[in-house]
Amino acid sequence: MSEEMGIFEVMYNCRAMRRIKPDPVPEELLLKLADAGNHAPTGSNVQNVRWVIVRDPETKRQLAEENRKHLTAFMAADTVEELPHHPKAKRDRMREAVIWQIEHMHEIPALVIGCLEFSEVQADPTRAGGGGYVWPAVQNVLLAARALGL
Repeated sequence: MSEEMGIFEVMYNCRAMRRIKPDPVPEELLLKLADAGNHAPTGSNVQNVRWVIVRDPETKRQLAEENRKHLTAFMAADTVEELPHHPKAKRDRMREAVIWQIEHMHEIPALVIGCLEFSEVQADPTRAGGGGYVWPAVQNVLLAARALGL
């Protein structure tokens, strides 16, 4: 994909990618992804989305283990069967892709993690609902990655 790819082509072709190649990603492209995320809208223009880019193998291994714990519990609930609008074959492919990601997350060259910075500790979990601000930023990162061929 080229950077000149049209926005609608990028949106229509951007899908969940769980089988990610282990090829190195240049630093300038990772920074470009974070910059794209920083240009997403936030309520009241709070601009509190921050990015953590993880390349350290040990840190990726630890994050992959946490991911494994949570996704294994999620998969045990068999929620993929709650998607009756997808044929069984597609649900099975979705499950296989998630399992592949669980087993290979530590091999992904760089993990780009969207976070929120609050001006004060959020003791009330309902107050952290402003966390929705991160999702437009994540979508910008996904669209930028697709446009850049990542």
